[in-house]
Amino acid sequence: MSPSHARVSLSHACVTTRWRRRSLLLLLGLAGCSLPDAGGVQPPTVNIVNIRPVEAGLLEQTLDLDLRIVNPNPEPLAVNGMRYTVELDGGRLGAGTNGELFEVPRFGSTVVPVRLYVATSDLISRFGTMAVRGAGGSGGAISYRISGALFSGTGLGSSLPFDGGGTVDVPALLVRSP
Repeated sequence: MSPSHARVSLSHACVTTRWRRRSLLLLLGLAGCSLPDAGGVQPPTVNIVNIRPVEAGLLEQTLDLDLRIVNPNPEPLAVNGMRYTVELDGGRLGAGTNGELFEVPRFGSTVVPVRLYVATSDLISRFGTMAVRGAGGSGGAISYRISGALFSGTGLGSSLPFDGGGTVDVPALLVRSP
């Protein structure tokens, strides 16, 4: 084997080894991003605490919601946006986004006003289903679910998903205090 051929072979081996090392580091880095962090941030608890109708249109209804966001973490959550979907009695009611900046204190909570956009067809479908269910005598409680994500704006992996819900007792809403 000639000296120049040996140099080309050695050079090729060095390039191949470097390529393999870089590929391995890239794969390990990607795997690390996808693994759960045992000491990571816990998801917040999100519940609806108030609903106010804002605008009623032929094709869309607009509601203002107050969401209570509870932070179970030892560090405050600095949020610069969120997206959410609300289900009522097992079916989609509406969705929305909020780009406001707010902070949820460590081991604390805050109430955030947001807007929910509801297609009239979804609203009719939800209340139609509830009327049929109510006619069957299955009670006056309505379940809701809210799911989505809070965004911190710190780059990739900066979203914190949430999924919460509860029930609303309709007869209690209809009774007015004197």
